[in-house]
Amino acid sequence: MIIQVLYEKIDKELLAIIGILRRLKGEKEIFFSKSNRNEIFIDNYKVWEKGKSKDDIIEEFYNVKIYKLVKNAIMGVSS
Repeated sequence: MIIQVLYEKIDKELLAIIGILRRLKGEKEIFFSKSNRNEIFIDNYKVWEKGKSKDDIIEEFYNVKIYKLVKNAIMGVSS
């Protein structure tokens, strides 16, 4: 999984979220990019933005995993 952290300024809230993402199991790469707003994308799905609760990031991480599994299952079937 590719995790993109777009940040305007790294504050305590963003550091806490990055710590949560690093502790989650699974293969992942975390990239940091300077931007004009704080957002986090996982495999091109927007999972967090400034103002959302940091507790939602774990649920969103696993939602992206489910989306990818479903997409692979649907694409694998031919009619």
